[in-house]
Amino acid sequence: MNLYLFPHPETVDTATIDRWIALFPDDQQAYLGKLKSPRGRAEATLANMLLLAGLDNEQPAGDDDLTLHWVERPQLDSIAERLAANPALFPPFDIAERGKPYLHDTPDLFFNLSHCRTVVACVLHRSEVGVDVECRRPYQASFIRRVFSAEEQEQIYKSEDPQLTFVQLWTRKEAYVKYTGTGILGLDFLQGIPPCDPSLRLLSIPLPEVEGVVTIIFSDGLA
Repeated sequence: MNLYLFPHPETVDTATIDRWIALFPDDQQAYLGKLKSPRGRAEATLANMLLLAGLDNEQPAGDDDLTLHWVERPQLDSIAERLAANPALFPPFDIAERGKPYLHDTPDLFFNLSHCRTVVACVLHRSEVGVDVECRRPYQASFIRRVFSAEEQEQIYKSEDPQLTFVQLWTRKEAYVKYTGTGILGLDFLQGIPPCDPSLRLLSIPLPEVEGVVTIIFSDGLA
């Protein structure tokens, strides 16, 4: 399994983001054009660029191995130059019944994307996978009561670092719904995540470089 991270997406200027979007297929351009927030559009664009960088670098990983790659700006600039010369470099997607994208030409390779204010993430794996990355942020007690189970609430309030524990537990839930492709079906639904499912594996990694946490949920068979 390979995890690609790009720190501090705010360092990429709007003109560059717009230039990269213009290199994408029409459907991706249309999707990104619908995003109202400039920051959200930039982060989603960078997530697509990370996917291209990951596919360019993809190498088989051993059992239970996770290789983390911090991607730097020059690598993305190089990808953009190659994409401008060869638009077919952007892989065609298939869309599953629940709306989750898959790689049309490599159905045995799965990916998932996530982004937040401080970092963008792309994970590639040989079985189904979901990823969520979030930066540390304040939380409200009312939100915790609505979203987390009683056991999870206790973990947060008894933690030596409640804010970190909050983000770790929240990314688990987000990674799970991205693994399944269901999306968030309601606050009551979130209280039951992650389920006690022995077929699933979970990795949660603090990212002190960007004051964040990334969590990956994946199928056990090919981990």
